[in-house]
Amino acid sequence: MTRLSIIIPTLNEEQQIGQLLQSLARQTFTDFEIVIVDGNSNDHTKGAIDAFSEKLNIKFIVEPKRGIGRARNVGAANAAGDYLLFLDADVITAKTFLESAIKEFDERYLDIATCYVTPISDKLLDVVLHEAANAAIKTSQYFSPAAPGYCIFITKRLHNRIRGFNEQLTLGEDHDYGERASQLGKFRVLKNSRVKVSVRRLDKDGRAKLVAKYIYGEIYRRFVGDVTKPLFKYEFGQHEPENKDGNKQSILRFGFEKFKNTIGKFKL
Repeated sequence: MTRLSIIIPTLNEEQQIGQLLQSLARQTFTDFEIVIVDGNSNDHTKGAIDAFSEKLNIKFIVEPKRGIGRARNVGAANAAGDYLLFLDADVITAKTFLESAIKEFDERYLDIATCYVTPISDKLLDVVLHEAANAAIKTSQYFSPAAPGYCIFITKRLHNRIRGFNEQLTLGEDHDYGERASQLGKFRVLKNSRVKVSVRRLDKDGRAKLVAKYIYGEIYRRFVGDVTKPLFKYEFGQHEPENKDGNKQSILRFGFEKFKNTIGKFKL
């Protein structure tokens, strides 16, 4: 039986997926399969993946129903491994990443884990932002576990017990997943493993704007509830739903008003 299944959701990742697959082809640990779940891409993602068909054991699945939680669940359902590793398509791993991560996972008797991240960027600001994120993940692992979707290790048994990702969530589905899993298993951040991650989202949205989005989304989750409608423009889904009068209303404003009204109920 395959020991590890690596699950990678893709949607128009022609420019990114090759770098990840190349890094996985160089791993010192080789007892793994790759399950790629594609959201019906309209670029040459499939061709970029096919270029590694002789180097890697790859299952390619097209899932027309888009959604990051949906893609991960479909991947897990088609996985043969005892362990699952969810990776984003825009990360790169060192050649000893899998060997080191699995060894630590076993030695610490973990059931779910994430890892630290290094930006693929020479900008000092990007390094600072990602190290701040690493510090937050490290600190919160003991009381509010966060499992960023770029890297989540979990036993398949635990994934099945919590019934996978909540496909109704449009934001924070990875943190919700980690929180639920940590209630039934041991969660920790791996000390000796990192992945390198693209800063394309920072480049596209701007550093300050993207950080503000993430902070706002987390505040909303904590004080208002699950995010089942897009709070702002995101890769999957519409971001300007119609209100009852048929006019478009900014979901960001809607979310802020709901958050403000909820906070107003508490006496500080």
